[in-house]
Amino acid sequence: WQPLIDPRHYRRNLFDGLDSAPVVAADDILVVVDCAAPMPGDHGLAWLRTVGLDRSTPVRGIAVLDDGAARRLAAALDGPVALYRPVTRRYTAPARA
Repeated sequence: WQPLIDPRHYRRNLFDGLDSAPVVAADDILVVVDCAAPMPGDHGLAWLRTVGLDRSTPVRGIAVLDDGAARRLAAALDGPVALYRPVTRRYTAPARA
């Protein structure tokens, strides 16, 4: 199966910098920015450091924003920015008795 994988679109990275993934509400956008180093300025991004697997980017910035703020941030940043909208609600494990 490996010859079928396009490495431009498939990367596995392990990041350090947050204890848990952020909650992304149904009407929010997850902003993802991969770059060589954290960008200067306060863009509201949490910067994560790559610590394992493919290491295709040294750092990743993430933020959860409303649609308008996400689009303004993407337009203001230099470099590739990905915007992700949730397709399902967040799974929460049932409480144990």
